[in-house]
Amino acid sequence: MSEMSSDEGARVEEAAARWVARQDDAEGWSDTDELAFHGFLAAGTANRVEWLRLRRVWLRVGLIADTAKALDSRRSAPREGCQ
Repeated sequence: MSEMSSDEGARVEEAAARWVARQDDAEGWSDTDELAFHGFLAAGTANRVEWLRLRRVWLRVGLIADTAKALDSRRSAPREGCQ
């Protein structure tokens, strides 16, 4: 089994990151995009692994952002009995 060069690894990471970001835009996602995405995944295990890793990070960042917004809205909301 051969190891991936750092340049190749960077290309895979960049391509996977683009797919993760594109998938977040559901309105812009087409059947053509879906086919191309599955082609990317089928092109190699490294592609699948990197996409899964970055997708997990993307989802976690989204959860953190959502939690921060919820906490901010709770802090700025008037408290019951305090005026």
